[in-house]
Amino acid sequence: MPLRIRIILVAAASCLALGSCATIQHASDRGAARRVAELLRSGRAEDLRRMSRVPFLIDGEVVPLPQDVAAFWRALAETGWRLEPSLVRSAAAREGWREFGDTMEVRAFFHNYVDERCRILTLHTASGEEAILLLWEGFLSRTILGFRGPR
Repeated sequence: MPLRIRIILVAAASCLALGSCATIQHASDRGAARRVAELLRSGRAEDLRRMSRVPFLIDGEVVPLPQDVAAFWRALAETGWRLEPSLVRSAAAREGWREFGDTMEVRAFFHNYVDERCRILTLHTASGEEAILLLWEGFLSRTILGFRGPR
């Protein structure tokens, strides 16, 4: 095969591979949004607690105790508070600390616990407001690092 054709094929394959990365990430983000919304809608606070990591960031406050994170998810589920399963937007989280508040506590949390595998997902609530999830995405798992309710 001539060199020119090889170069064109490699370039085309590279474009396809790079173009699909964003699509794959967006599909993964949509799946995570649906999963959390469904767990909340079905009242499965214990599953949400198991998906969460401590320390946990809630509305700009660092929650260091597992029982407090469990109580948070239980309260949301029991009150009937809902997230819509459709994703509004998603972004890499490393510099997204301002979404949770411009405080040293939030900056320190992001510095210590948020890396390149973390995502910020914005979802609508049942009332149309926006809520934010901070997720860490592993190979086959997702961990919730934080939540910011509507402002």
